[in-house]
Amino acid sequence: MALNTSKILDLTCDEITSNKLYDYSQSRKDAELVADNNGDFPLLAKGNRGNAIEFNGNNYAKIDSLNLLNLSGNFTLFFDYYCKKAVVGTATEMIVILNHSGISETGESLSVQENIDVLPETWQSIMFIKNGTEYKLYLNGNLQKTITDTKALLGISFNQNFLSEYAFAKIDNVEIFNTAFTDEEIENHNASNISNKIDYFIDDIDIRSVYGVHIERSRGVVNKPKFKEFASIEWGNYHGEDVDLNNKYYEARNIELDCWLRAENQKDFLDKILPFIRLFEKNGTQTLRINNIMQNKPLLYKVYCKDEIDVEKAWRPGLMYGTFTLKLVEPQPVKRILSHIMTNSSNATSQISFYTEKYVDVDWGDGNIDYDCWGQVNLTHKYEKQGQYYIIITGCIEEITNFSSDDIVIWNRL
Repeated sequence: MALNTSKILDLTCDEITSNKLYDYSQSRKDAELVADNNGDFPLLAKGNRGNAIEFNGNNYAKIDSLNLLNLSGNFTLFFDYYCKKAVVGTATEMIVILNHSGISETGESLSVQENIDVLPETWQSIMFIKNGTEYKLYLNGNLQKTITDTKALLGISFNQNFLSEYAFAKIDNVEIFNTAFTDEEIENHNASNISNKIDYFIDDIDIRSVYGVHIERSRGVVNKPKFKEFASIEWGNYHGEDVDLNNKYYEARNIELDCWLRAENQKDFLDKILPFIRLFEKNGTQTLRINNIMQNKPLLYKVYCKDEIDVEKAWRPGLMYGTFTLKLVEPQPVKRILSHIMTNSSNATSQISFYTEKYVDVDWGDGNIDYDCWGQVNLTHKYEKQGQYYIIITGCIEEITNFSSDDIVIWNRL
């Protein structure tokens, strides 16, 4: 999958792994959560979209990495902010400080400070853009302040008018881009944050944009598959039966997608539907990916199409529609999914190790698969092209032990 090379930090704040927040950008600058003096770490809480990270005023998160952001260049910073209500008072302002070195001739700091009003106990979106010597501050998509400042920027901080060392707030969806957003990009970013559009891909092809195939509804994508037949025995002189419920294993997963297709004419209809059908004629399985149900956590399935694709349509010389149900089978319904981001030779290699007493397969997401991995498994795989790859491990995932990898675990089990 192609990378957004301008995004250099992406903390969705949906889950905590070993007191760490995954960075889903190409930078992989994961944030470490730091406890207060009482040993209390920041916690997961209900967020603006999914979960958020809640800070108590004395704990915080940090990224111990140099060269994340070039402050002399252009950039765009975005995050969602929720000011918590306190017994002794509540912050009502966001104080933005541009930090510069030195003092003026009159002894005053050269730093620039701007305040904007914020509402307590309300999710609000903050966007800050540096474009040359111009700085713009947005609240909920609306421009609040424009600052022109020619001095060299050494740092930037966002503060509450509240007496605590660190934030007494919830933070969600922290993003940094190494470009200054245009008005169109601001509008698109704001629209994407409130969009409920779900995107479906087959082998990294967006079937809506390429073939005009829309998914009206789905069945089976998060259902529990049917269990295989349990071993059982009946005794003629006892009630009921004895059933072995200590060995539960699933049958293949069945997925159904109700689809519709719009075409301008009969030729356009054939130009769309026929190449779409041929996607499922290729050898092996196809990868179904469903985006935007959760941010940065797509649903993935290795599937094949066994049944016919029966398209209902009425031929017309002009605008016409077709409907059909796409019936897919996932032969290995239990999996662990990882994400590897390759930007250059320094991060081209993925390493995975684990122990298993049953065979599992590791699909590296680039067409290469290691089959029948068993025992103490130590795998390395080198990617040849820049991009984001989803690694799918299938088999009895629940029986794997001593699992280790530097890649992001998207789904521990799906």
